[in-house]
Amino acid sequence: MRFFFIFICSIVLATLCIVFFQSAISHVYGNTAELEEKYSFLYFVIFLIFISFFFFLLSKNMITRLEQINQNVKEISKGNLDVQIQTMKNDEIGQLATNINKMTNSLKKSIEKEKLAQKMKNEMISNISHDLRTPVTSLIGYVDLIERNFDVNKENCQQYVRVVKRKSRELKNQVDDLLEYCHINYREIQLHKEIVGVKQLVEQVMIDFIPQLEAVQMKFHIECNQDLQIEADISLLVRLMQNVISNSISYGKSGKIIDIQIFQENRNVKINIKNYGKKILQEDIPYIFEKFYRGEKSRSAHTGGKGMGLAIAKSIANIHKGDITVYSDDKETIFTLILPQYSTKP
Repeated sequence: MRFFFIFICSIVLATLCIVFFQSAISHVYGNTAELEEKYSFLYFVIFLIFISFFFFLLSKNMITRLEQINQNVKEISKGNLDVQIQTMKNDEIGQLATNINKMTNSLKKSIEKEKLAQKMKNEMISNISHDLRTPVTSLIGYVDLIERNFDVNKENCQQYVRVVKRKSRELKNQVDDLLEYCHINYREIQLHKEIVGVKQLVEQVMIDFIPQLEAVQMKFHIECNQDLQIEADISLLVRLMQNVISNSISYGKSGKIIDIQIFQENRNVKINIKNYGKKILQEDIPYIFEKFYRGEKSRSAHTGGKGMGLAIAKSIANIHKGDITVYSDDKETIFTLILPQYSTKP
């Protein structure tokens, strides 16, 4: 559009120059019509020269800017994505430069995201290989013991079989957790959302934990003064809460009670799951939701798990556009689940 405007201006200026030229020679030659007829081709050539001159003069700045953009695009094509084109004016060329910059930034982010995904995949494979090697090695060792003692000491073999069963169950649970974590984080998981009352959901989850609570002589208390609703995938949300409650039972049983508070804050529903066991060290809190991380290094495999439960909980909260945080001191440890509140109001 701008080049078309410059072209029209060039024609107008060239025409004015021809008119000025005619008026100048009319003082010398009285009959300019005769000159026009005789030298019409020369007039036309001069007219084209004037148009070209004015077009070059008016478009010189734009052509220079286009050449700069062309040079920058060549650099980008070579893989230099740090190039940023200067946008001096907000015209068509400026918008072109802005769009190229946006495209470059988007491409750069995509490449960085791809590199991060590749790094995460390699890290995941490394972690899985390392984490599965120990139980598999242990299973092989006990199977060898059973083979060597099968005809010698059946009592020992029965004990080894019990250990193998326990290790096998642990290995299966571990593989299930890894598969679930990968499914949530590395695939486009399809959410099947339903509207559900928060208090009713929490009560149902806690009822399922009554046998475990009674086994360690723990109780629970739910505090909720509002009828709050959320829209969520119930099966995933139940999994999230099960992981947090299991953690609270395992490491908060010395406190003998789990307090659950449900309340509204800034269009969100917050669920505080509070236990009164041993506090989480401050240096461990930033990493508590990372996969394979266990703050308490002395935890055994059958009590501490493999650090996947809270990582899965965090992922489930995130795909529901929510979050989960933790606070811990000498008195209490609080896991806070934050989820968008469902409302019929626009």
